[in-house]
Amino acid sequence: MKKGHYLFLLGFLSSNPVSANAPIVPTGENPVWAVGGEQTSGQTISLITAPSQYDVLVTDVVFSITGSAGGANSCVATIRLNDNTGNLLASYRLASRDMVNYGGGIAPTVISHTYRAGLPIAAGNSLEMVSTVSCGGLSYSISGLKVHP
Repeated sequence: MKKGHYLFLLGFLSSNPVSANAPIVPTGENPVWAVGGEQTSGQTISLITAPSQYDVLVTDVVFSITGSAGGANSCVATIRLNDNTGNLLASYRLASRDMVNYGGGIAPTVISHTYRAGLPIAAGNSLEMVSTVSCGGLSYSISGLKVHP
């Protein structure tokens, strides 16, 4: 075997077995899940708990912030997606500058991302989100699929 083949095999054996190519749940069940809402700074919320027989994948995320900076020059948010065991799955950062020419409000900032393979949450575990927002609030929409482990 060539060196590249060994590296591929090593990567395959050590990688997480859950992927967007995993078989979705059986026909008759809706494999799609979605949550959305608003979150205040410092709050931890549970977004979805994977059923005991399926893993779930996060495939799409949309985050936005807007608000009044109260004299500050920018509005900043950090968002962390964790599983309930404390594993960090993803982290995001948004920042908006003061719209001085538009009456001093804060311009909305948006992150919209689609994952190719998805962020895996193992069967029985939960997806949690915690954010820190310097002004205004955080709006979110997160969706994905239920897959066989």
